[in-house]
Amino acid sequence: MFNLPAMLVIVMVTALLVVGIRETARFNSLIVAVKLLVIFLLIGCAASAVTTANWVTGAFGWSGVVRGAAMVFFAYVGFDAVSTAAQEARKPERDMPIGVLGSLVVCAVLYVAVAFVLTGIVPFDRLNVADPIAVGIDAIGVGWLAPLIKLGIVFGLTSVILVTLLGQLRSFRAMAHDGLLPPALALFAPRPTGRLQTREALGRTLASASQCATTTSSTVSDDLAANLVGRADRFAGDLC
Repeated sequence: MFNLPAMLVIVMVTALLVVGIRETARFNSLIVAVKLLVIFLLIGCAASAVTTANWVTGAFGWSGVVRGAAMVFFAYVGFDAVSTAAQEARKPERDMPIGVLGSLVVCAVLYVAVAFVLTGIVPFDRLNVADPIAVGIDAIGVGWLAPLIKLGIVFGLTSVILVTLLGQLRSFRAMAHDGLLPPALALFAPRPTGRLQTREALGRTLASASQCATTTSSTVSDDLAANLVGRADRFAGDLC
């Protein structure tokens, strides 16, 4: 099965990266603003419906806390991608710690806030589904918020792809500078020359990986297909 949306997203993100880092930063800032607006709308609309009775449970104990912490740990994978943009910062010794640690703090606070709200409006045992936020929206009767939530999810996934590709490009450049990749991939110029080749090659690689994973998923079971898609993404990341 041909996954046209996945391929188009990769092509558009690659094209944006080819245009330049300033344009990429502006677009990413816009996406982040939309995501934060959607999250604040969710918290604001659901806060009044929170009931602390949903938080009273002894079903898991400390072992449940440890298991939950182990799962949440993987939500923080990817923040290191910020460090790959150090060469784009005016004062990297000041800006990079602020960027990495600041984003960690903000995301941790938002994670906790959304978790408190969702478990406060819906019993936790009803949230073990693919779309827990949709369940929370239905519980408080704000159906008009559903399209905005979907928009925020799309923007969120787009920003993840954008930052991942940006980080991989910088990793390519560093590896080429150290002689692990062809020297042409380490070229810098006022207008994209060597970097254009790098970005196009990376875009083609990821688009091909997504298509291979999607084609395979149409002939195997759902669980195996999901595993293959994850392996394809990790393989593309390991290449960098």
